[in-house]
Amino acid sequence: DADDAVVCEEEFRCSVNVQSGGYLLTWDSTFRADHEFYFGDQEEMGLGIRVATPVSEMNGGRLSDAEGRSGAQNIWSHAAAWCDYSGEVDGHRVGMTVMCHPDNFRNSWMHARDYGFVAANPFGRAAMQKGDSSKVIVKPGQQLRLRYAVWIHSGSGGEKPAIAGAWQHYLHVSAAAGR
Repeated sequence: DADDAVVCEEEFRCSVNVQSGGYLLTWDSTFRADHEFYFGDQEEMGLGIRVATPVSEMNGGRLSDAEGRSGAQNIWSHAAAWCDYSGEVDGHRVGMTVMCHPDNFRNSWMHARDYGFVAANPFGRAAMQKGDSSKVIVKPGQQLRLRYAVWIHSGSGGEKPAIAGAWQHYLHVSAAAGR
């Protein structure tokens, strides 16, 4: 703010786990302060990724989510446990899957775009056309914890990514780490 006051503090942990067919990157953030603060309603919040241009839906890539939807138009503004963006680069199947931890304070809506962007957003209720504007308030002595993962995967040209296995691995490593 104008006084350069600290709005909140974030305790952040991340890890990289090598998996068959890719890498699982995990994020675990806890926000707190000795005064009240809040997160407002925004369309582009949460954890976002941008894929290489050849992987974008506009260039033949594919968006899919845990609910069986495909394509940016069908996924945008819907909640899902994960959303995958996959395609081919130089004959190799590559992609990234954004995963939302089931213990986050609210499900995340997917901000999926055909030009190669997807973000998991638990804050943008009005922005995602899912109700009134949200204001997530964190009071003194309370905290807000958010956990996500991104599975970066590759395989041969016709091979589909093993997203279900990567999702289960994410849930397993989070539980094993006590996170």
